[in-house]
Amino acid sequence: LDKHNGWQPFSTHEVINVQDVAVLNTSQLLPFNEDRNMKCNDHNEPIKVYCETCQELICRDCTVSKRHRNHDYNLITESYPKHHQEIEADLTKVKTKVA
Repeated sequence: LDKHNGWQPFSTHEVINVQDVAVLNTSQLLPFNEDRNMKCNDHNEPIKVYCETCQELICRDCTVSKRHRNHDYNLITESYPKHHQEIEADLTKVKTKVA
């Protein structure tokens, strides 16, 4: 949890009890705002890309860095709908177990 809270893109996240998940929807849990000013910790550039290989948000400079160079990645705006649907399905499963 400390590592999660210490990383800038997660600094505004709120940790909630799993029982509370049953009354929320994914738009409340995963508010996506393209205009949020998230910055890369390595390059201090806007985060606009999702690395599918590492499953993390990165900046455009990261795409050519040694760490992500040969990875699969997409713009967040292209990846978000796919992952949102996957999380929605997982959330439905959690809700049925918690309820």
